[in-house]
Amino acid sequence: GPYCYVSSFINGVFGKQWYQRRVREMGKVNRYAKTLIEDNGYSKKQGFVRYSDSKLKNINTTSVIQEEIKKLLAERLEVVTRELTAHKSQLIKMRDTLIEYKSLTGEECKTVFRGRRLSRRPDEGLPSSD
Repeated sequence: GPYCYVSSFINGVFGKQWYQRRVREMGKVNRYAKTLIEDNGYSKKQGFVRYSDSKLKNINTTSVIQEEIKKLLAERLEVVTRELTAHKSQLIKMRDTLIEYKSLTGEECKTVFRGRRLSRRPDEGLPSSD
C-alpha cells in the first residue's frame, strides 16, 4: 500500500535512523488528530461537537471518532506521498548537500532546491549573519 511505498522511499532517501525517529513520532500525530476531532470538532460526520468533555461520547461516537482519525491521517499521508514523490530529486540533492556541508542557511536551502550551486565551499562553514 501507500504506507509501504512512503516508508521505503523515506528510508532510502534519509536513512533508517531518521525513519525510525519519524515512526516514533506517529504516536504524536495520532494524538494530534484525536485532539482535532474530539476537542475542536474537526469532523464532517460529527460536526462541531466537543467530545472530550461531553457526555455524548459513547461506544458509537468512539467508533466514529476512530474512523475520522483514520480518514484524516490517510488524507494527510496521501498529500505527503504526493509531495515527496514530486520533489524526490530535490530532497535527494538536499540530503547529499547536507551530508557534504553539515549545515545550511535558509537561503542556501532555497538555492539547493532551485538546483543551483552554493557560493561557498563545504570547508568554509556557514556565512556570517552580519
